[in-house]
Amino acid sequence: MTDPETGEIRRLRVAYIHSSEEHRETAAARERALRKAEEQLQRVHNGLGGRYYKTRKQVDVRIARILDGTIEGLIHTTTATRHAKPTLTWTRDHDAINTAGQTDGIYAWRPTSPASA
Repeated sequence: MTDPETGEIRRLRVAYIHSSEEHRETAAARERALRKAEEQLQRVHNGLGGRYYKTRKQVDVRIARILDGTIEGLIHTTTATRHAKPTLTWTRDHDAINTAGQTDGIYAWRPTSPASA
């Protein structure tokens, strides 16, 4: 890499480390977040057409809050209206979950001393 201040070319060593413990913990945290989201989605589903979820728009707003953050894109939802009542279905995106898990427990580590030329 080129040092932006001096223009000097610097060589760096980077080691990629895999921690099996961190891998397990990250995967478990993702699973907990997915279960929590599914429980919240089920509560919304149970309340469809009721006091808080009278319209599809109200359901969509709540879903956006539930699926924000670390699980965004890991659960797909479909909302519609049937007989003037909102509907909701959801499924886990297993391909996206597998892709997210590919880097669990892997991180880059750079030793403090530069690589020799």
